[in-house]
Amino acid sequence: MEARKRFGVSNCWTRDGRVQVIGADRKLRRISSLKELDSVPDSIPSSTAADDAKLTRDKTRNKKAPKKGQ
Repeated sequence: MEARKRFGVSNCWTRDGRVQVIGADRKLRRISSLKELDSVPDSIPSSTAADDAKLTRDKTRNKKAPKKGQ
């Protein structure tokens, strides 16, 4: 029940008596204890401001400058 609370019904189930969970990193894990469940990431870390700035800079670089007279 704890896995369902954390990851939702569609991302966890049982098979052969073990709980299977798909974490936020989209990896399948077989869980046999609450300690193992605690080690499964339930969120993906957001990008840092530096990553966002680089992405914006790269997008700006790839734009073509308009031709004169347009």
